[in-house]
Amino acid sequence: MTAYMFSASRTSFTGNSVRRSLCRRAVELLATSLLLFLSTGRVDANTTVRVYSLMYHENVPDNFVEAVNAGFNASLASRQWTVAHNMRVKVTAPRTTSTPPIVALENAIKENEGSFFLLLGPMGDFTTNPSFVPTLKSQNLVAFAPLTASTASRGWNPNLYFLRVSATAELLALIRYAIGQLRTLRLGFMYLQDVSFGEEEYSLAVRIMYRMGHEFCCVFTVKSSLTGQGLDDGFRSAWIAFAKRNPQAVILFSPPSKDTEKFVRMIVSDARTNKAFLLAPSILQLVMERVWREALNVVSAPFVSGQVVLAGINPLATDTQYSAIKRFQENVRSYLKSHPGVTVFNSSDDFDHDDIDGQLMVYGWLVGEVLSQALNTSEWLSSREAFMESLYDQRRYVVDDLVFGDYGNECVGLAAAHGAICRCNQGGKAVHVRVLTDGYRLLDADSGMMMFDSSQCYSNRVDVRAPFSAVLFKVTDDPVAMNAAEEMDRGSSLLENIRVGEEGRLFINAITLPSSDIVSGLKSELSKRITDAVLGVVSGSVLDVPGVAFIDPVVLEPRLNKYRRHVIHLSPTLGQQFYVVVSYLADKVREGFHAVIRSSEGDDIGDLLSTTLVTFGMALQSTTIMSGNTSMRDRLPDRGTVYVMGLNTGDAELIADHLERHGSLLVVVPFFDMILRHKEFVSAFEGKASADRLLFATNLPHWADRNTRSEFVQQFHKAEKNSSRWTPLTLLGYAASRFAKAVISPMRVVNADAVVEAVFAQYMVAVDDM
Repeated sequence: MTAYMFSASRTSFTGNSVRRSLCRRAVELLATSLLLFLSTGRVDANTTVRVYSLMYHENVPDNFVEAVNAGFNASLASRQWTVAHNMRVKVTAPRTTSTPPIVALENAIKENEGSFFLLLGPMGDFTTNPSFVPTLKSQNLVAFAPLTASTASRGWNPNLYFLRVSATAELLALIRYAIGQLRTLRLGFMYLQDVSFGEEEYSLAVRIMYRMGHEFCCVFTVKSSLTGQGLDDGFRSAWIAFAKRNPQAVILFSPPSKDTEKFVRMIVSDARTNKAFLLAPSILQLVMERVWREALNVVSAPFVSGQVVLAGINPLATDTQYSAIKRFQENVRSYLKSHPGVTVFNSSDDFDHDDIDGQLMVYGWLVGEVLSQALNTSEWLSSREAFMESLYDQRRYVVDDLVFGDYGNECVGLAAAHGAICRCNQGGKAVHVRVLTDGYRLLDADSGMMMFDSSQCYSNRVDVRAPFSAVLFKVTDDPVAMNAAEEMDRGSSLLENIRVGEEGRLFINAITLPSSDIVSGLKSELSKRITDAVLGVVSGSVLDVPGVAFIDPVVLEPRLNKYRRHVIHLSPTLGQQFYVVVSYLADKVREGFHAVIRSSEGDDIGDLLSTTLVTFGMALQSTTIMSGNTSMRDRLPDRGTVYVMGLNTGDAELIADHLERHGSLLVVVPFFDMILRHKEFVSAFEGKASADRLLFATNLPHWADRNTRSEFVQQFHKAEKNSSRWTPLTLLGYAASRFAKAVISPMRVVNADAVVEAVFAQYMVAVDDM
């Protein structure tokens, strides 16, 4: 811990949809897009690469099918439909969406017997036809970028080349969001039996929850009506058992069906569940807007923004923070200019309506971008076998700032140990969790993005650990406390919650309320939501609330430290500051030592300061105890050293003026008083030499030192590029989050008691060089 002189420098301290059927566009697509080309020997530059599009499904609305295919076409059109060595790409689609994928596949095989061609898609669960994948294998064909949520097709199979994340990755992201961001104490799960989507995910979800120290409060499951069982058979009794547990949130993992729609209607209509959050995978985006709207209308219930949470597989069409999306918009606008009416968008669109169509169009465009890279060497196109081998030659595709891969084939020897990706046909590594907001628009949720390490191919093998859920109070009736909370919140948020690793485990939620309600508000949070810890500004009385850990609490009034096992101090206590300051001044000052204290614990604080002074052979000549509203004017001595504690608005300026008028006076303030009123001190002492006679003690390296040798501050500056935000409170918030991250790193189960035990079990917690 260091005693600092205060420097006067500021730097020291659903729109109208145009519907066109795939069948009506078949002629146009044949004229401008699809696939096939000869495959033996050297490939001629004039060869046509034929691509057969299976991106359709008889149960998927035409506008969604059109969106995917239009995005794909826009990507290829931006390249004038050419790939390696000016080879042309021709895309072909069946004349009707009722054509089964296996039939379209067999027709393509007949048309291109013995020669090279590509398959785009398919869309939907193709595993329902048992001969589809075996046919791919027998013909050495690869289904490129299947758009399916089914887990039956996942796992290593070189004939299936996935770009989108798996349903299990979406499940992990939804569980993480429900536990970490929503802080759900009672989480339910819904799935249907005897379908290819839901049962396997439920088993995985149970294991994940158990490993994190949680369990589902209730599970709703019935046999799918798609298997022939009546929709009402067992549904009512299953619902009664489910709803009586009052779930706060429900993960809905079932395919679009009448069963799913009925379940959603029950959620909305039952008073025990109608306030619950509903979390669903991307496959349900196709129907959720309509189903939710209809369910609300039936019971005349109001729409609640954020109640429906949906996983997404790629960025929104409006998310121009990505360079890839900026280029997507340019390509699509250009394509739609010459192909009007093929989607709900037009050539001058901002893509700010029909979010689902937009997402699907982005997916199609990304598929086109990746496929163009996969076709960029003519030797790879000499045969079906050569092309398949090239796809798994440790491939990674970078589309501007989006990445797909790595892909790898069978490995030999120690290749895997040396970093090779083996037996991997899964490309997507990011899940975007979104909320349904006013106007039924989709917006990215706070802390909703989850990224997976590219070295981990299959998401069901990821070691998921419990999130750390903390709260930070923003006090509405105290401007100083509010400012401090906002700065600390900004600092803590510098740790991006995006990876499945340690960074992605920290969730810090701000709660806004008046100061008189902090204690009751915290108790309410503990009874309703997962709350592992409290960070930031607190009142002294709230520290007595049990069942939660306090990590480096910043109190608004000077208080002495009392041993509370669940209160973890990172900043120096008042007693520690006394010791450091007095030891620093012991051989430097010869005149009297005084104290001016504004605190409900003033007498005890004065006694401790006096005792500390005696330890170093000094004495406290005078102590002034003040009430909260008493002015400090005329209470400061003219010479010697004065420890001033418990500052109010205006006191920083008063101290600065007093030091200017009395050159033999030294003023010391507590660390929290300094940082809570840092802006006031900077303003009051700017350009004044007397700043050298204002001292405070801290254990932090200087937050605004551009030439710092502190690795910790270097990392802080790297995370916060805006130097105007390099404040002590922002650094303090950053430090608390880094500390929490370090503590929970080895922990699989996280709760308040476990966090406290982990802290006391460690001799020290190291963060960078601190």
